[in-house]
Amino acid sequence: CEQCDLSDCGFVGVAAAQGGRAEVVEGSRVVGNRHFGVLATDAGSSILIKDSHLIQNGTYGAGVGAGARVHGLNCTLERNQVGIVSKGTGSYVQIENCNISRNERIGLGVREGATAEAKHCTMKWNQYGMCISNSGSSIFLDSCDMSENQTHGLGASEGGCLKAVRCVLTKNQVGVVSKGANSRVELKRCIANKNARIGVGIREGGTALCTSCEMKENQYGVCALNAGASVTLHNCDASCNERYGVSSSDGGSVEAVECSLNCNQQLGIGAWHASSKVMLLRCEANYNGRTGLASRVGSAIAARDCILKGNQQFGVYVCGEGSSVTLMDCVSSDNGLYGVGASEGGTAEAAFSSMKGNKQAGVVAKDKGSRLSLRECIIAENFRIGVAAIVGGIIDAIGCKVLQNQRVGMGAWHTGSLVTLQDCNASQNGATGLTAIEGGTVDAANCTIRSNSRVGVVAKDEGSRVFLRQCNMRENGRIGVGARGKGVVEAVGCSIMGNEQSGVAAKDSGSRMSLLRCSLSGNGRYGLSVREGGAVEAVDCTLTQNNHMGLCVWHHGSKVTVWRCDTSQNGQHGMGAREGGHVQIYGHGDRFEEIQGHSSETASSSTVPLVQGNAMALKM
Repeated sequence: CEQCDLSDCGFVGVAAAQGGRAEVVEGSRVVGNRHFGVLATDAGSSILIKDSHLIQNGTYGAGVGAGARVHGLNCTLERNQVGIVSKGTGSYVQIENCNISRNERIGLGVREGATAEAKHCTMKWNQYGMCISNSGSSIFLDSCDMSENQTHGLGASEGGCLKAVRCVLTKNQVGVVSKGANSRVELKRCIANKNARIGVGIREGGTALCTSCEMKENQYGVCALNAGASVTLHNCDASCNERYGVSSSDGGSVEAVECSLNCNQQLGIGAWHASSKVMLLRCEANYNGRTGLASRVGSAIAARDCILKGNQQFGVYVCGEGSSVTLMDCVSSDNGLYGVGASEGGTAEAAFSSMKGNKQAGVVAKDKGSRLSLRECIIAENFRIGVAAIVGGIIDAIGCKVLQNQRVGMGAWHTGSLVTLQDCNASQNGATGLTAIEGGTVDAANCTIRSNSRVGVVAKDEGSRVFLRQCNMRENGRIGVGARGKGVVEAVGCSIMGNEQSGVAAKDSGSRMSLLRCSLSGNGRYGLSVREGGAVEAVDCTLTQNNHMGLCVWHHGSKVTVWRCDTSQNGQHGMGAREGGHVQIYGHGDRFEEIQGHSSETASSSTVPLVQGNAMALKM
C-alpha cells in the first residue's frame, strides 16, 4: 500500500495473518481505526511501515502478536492509546527514525516474551515513553529520545530486560524505572536529567547497570528502593540534583565506581533503613548542600578511595543505631562542620584516610552508643578541633596523626565520652593536644603530644580523667600535662620534657595527678607545679634539669607527695613550698620528711637526705 489513506476502517486498518506480509509505505495514513492501525497477528506474519503515519487509532497504532514481526522506518505513531505493542514469545519489532509521541498511554510496549529494537526514535509526550514487562521480554534502544512523558521515559517490570545506549530521558516524572524481581535495565552513555522526581529509580527487586551516564538536575539522581533492588554505576555523574545524587532505602543496594556526586542541594549519597547498602570506589561527593555521604536508620555505607570535599555541613555523617560507615583511603576535607560525624548510636570506621580543613572538626562522635574507630588517619588543619567525643560518644584511634588543628587536637567532652588512643601523634595544635572536659575521659598509650601552642594534655572539671601510659609530652607552649577544676590525670612511664613553663601542673581544689616512673625534666621553669588546692603524687619519678625548680607548691591546701624521686640538677632548687603549700617526701624504707611553706618565712636551704637536690620553703 503506497500513499494510502486507511481511515475509519473498523477493527483494524491493515492486518497480516497466517504468514501474510503487508507494506504500508510512501506517505500512507492509517487513521481513526477502532482498535489497531496495523496488526501482524501470528508466527510468520510481518508488516513493513515506512514513511507513513499511524494516528488516532482506538487502541494501538501498531500491534505485533506472538511470532509476528513489524519493521518501521521514518514513521509517525501519534495520538493512539499505545503507539506500538509487541506481545508474546517470538514477537519482534524493529524501528528506526520513528516518532512515537503524544499517545495516551505508552509509546512503545514490549511484553510476555516479545523483543524489540529501536534506533534514533523519539517517544515523547506519552504517559509512558517505553515499557517492557514479563520474563523473556527484551529491548535494545540506541540513540532514542524518551523525554517529557507524563510518568517515565523507560520502564522495566515483572522480569523485563532493556538495554539503552546513547539515549536521552529528560523532563519525565522519572527517567528510568526497573521494578520487580528479575527486571533489569542496562544504560550506557545515557542522559537522565531534569526529570521532576528521579533520574534512575530501581525498586522491589529490580536491577540496573549504568555506565558513563548522567543523572543531573532531577529531584533525586538515582534511587534504589526496597529489598533486592540494586543499582551499579560506573563512571556516572549524579550531580546538581534538588535533593540527593544517590539514595538507597528500605533495603536497596547501590554500587558506584568512579562516579561524581557533586553539588546536589542536600546529599551526595544517602542510605536509610536496615539492609540498605551503598558501596563506593573512587567516587567524589563534593560541594553538596548538606552532606557528602550519609548513613541513617540502620543502613551501611562502605567507601574506598573517595573524596568528600566542600560540603556545607558534613563530609560523612552516620546517625542512628545500626547505621554504619566504613572509609578506606578516603579524603573528607574543607566541609562546613565536620569531616566525619557520628550521632545517635551511629558507628564509623576510617583507615588510611584524612580529614583536613573542616570548619569545626575533623572527626566527631556524639551521643551514647555513637562510636568512631580510626586507623592510620591524618586529622589536620581543622578550624577548631581534630577529634572530639561529646555527649557520650566514643572514639578509638590507632596510629593517627592529629596535627595543626586551630584549637584542640583530640578531646572528650561530657560524662560518658571516651577517647582511646594508641601510637598517635597530637602535635602543633593551636591550644591543646589532648583534652578531657566536663566529665570526659581520655586514655592514651605510646602517644606523642608535642609542640602544641599552650598545653600538651589537660583534664578539666569534675569527673574528667586522663590516663597516660608511655606517652611523650614535649615542647608544648606552656605546660606538658595539666589538671584543673577537679580534673584527674594518671601517668605511667611518661616523658614530660622541654615544655616552656611546667612539665606538670595541677591547679584548683579537687584536681589530682598521679605520676609513676615519669621523667619531668628540662622544662622552662618547673618540672612539677601545684597551686590553689591541687594535689599530686609522684613515685619513682625524675624531676631534673628544669630551669627553675624540680617541683614547687603554692597556696594552702595544695599538696605534693613524692616517693623515691630525683629532684637534682635543677636551675635553682630541687623543691619549693610557699604560701601554705605542702610537700611530703618518702624515701626508701618509708622514711618520711615534710616541707611546709609559710608566707612569712624567708627561703632557707637545707639538704634533704631522702631525695637528691634541695627542698625549700620560699617567700616570693
